[in-house]
Amino acid sequence: MSGDKSTLLDLALEESLPYCNFVLLKPDLARSDFVSVKSQMRTASLDVRACHRSELRNNKTTFSIKQFLYDWAPPAYDHPCLWRNIISRKSF
Repeated sequence: MSGDKSTLLDLALEESLPYCNFVLLKPDLARSDFVSVKSQMRTASLDVRACHRSELRNNKTTFSIKQFLYDWAPPAYDHPCLWRNIISRKSF
């Protein structure tokens, strides 16, 4: 999965697992009226990290869930962290 450009693939959530460098969580749709409409995996490249995007829909709304590797702990190697992010410390 190395290269200069990432690739966007239309894959089911289970098919995306080999492309992930993070734990991919599957939404439990059994107890809801939401259905999975779209599932896409962006593969990693030298410039872009991998991410997975699921789109879910019911009669009233559509929303998406984006999953990716982001470290909340102190930085390790080249992964930035959110815990020192000034925006995340603001109260809403």
